[in-house]
Amino acid sequence: MAKKISNKNKFKRKMGTGEGANYKPFITTSEFNSIGTTTVIRDWKTGRGVHCLSQGEMY
Repeated sequence: MAKKISNKNKFKRKMGTGEGANYKPFITTSEFNSIGTTTVIRDWKTGRGVHCLSQGEMY
């Protein structure tokens, strides 16, 4: 499991910024300890990866 990234470091890495395929998500699936399913799917409209934290969110 990856460590949770502090908000200060997220702003330094410019997470949560950008548009379309260049968008960097502010919250990623690797920040959560989960027994369930986490997936990153490709969005058909923008072409970027979307981080889903459950199967319901994925569908």
